[in-house]
Amino acid sequence: MNFPQTKPIKELDRKHATWLSYAADWNRMNLLYAGGCDIKKEASQFLVKRPKELDDVYKARVERFVYANHVGTATDWYLAAQFEKPPRIDASQSAAVPSASKSFYEVFLKDSDRAGTSFVDAFVSVFKHILVYGSSYVLCDLPTRPQEYANAAEERAAGQLDPYICTYDPRQAINWEKDSYGNLKWIVFTVRKIEGL
Repeated sequence: MNFPQTKPIKELDRKHATWLSYAADWNRMNLLYAGGCDIKKEASQFLVKRPKELDDVYKARVERFVYANHVGTATDWYLAAQFEKPPRIDASQSAAVPSASKSFYEVFLKDSDRAGTSFVDAFVSVFKHILVYGSSYVLCDLPTRPQEYANAAEERAAGQLDPYICTYDPRQAINWEKDSYGNLKWIVFTVRKIEGL
């Protein structure tokens, strides 16, 4: 995928038509999965005001809203069933993996996102996104270079050529463009960063 060198911020911040079509439904699905206080705060999204219903009556109905979280329970049951026996990936035993790369794979399988998430746990997250939202995204990237390196051997020795993955649910993929064959030309993910963490 070749991301354009420059792109106007206005275009990057624009929401794709598909995203606009599904965003409200994805947010509702997230609330149905989460349940608890999250859905209680947004009860008015699920309780429609009846014709000629008085505001006070509707407000009282919203305040009494109770949700039995069947979506969360069913989703977590399928996750548990799918990963009851976690997949076993052993790169050290594979003849297809060069011996020089085996140590990288051992580390990568234990920490696939540079935040301590194992490769299997990352794909538990992907499967959950698919169950809740119908799709998921996995981004494979290289670390940001802190400096320039004289050659690829130096870069490799510094771990700059060791990829990592990030998983995103479809609410975070806000804009993209595809070529005539349906391949991504570029995509924009939005993430929320909490200051101080």
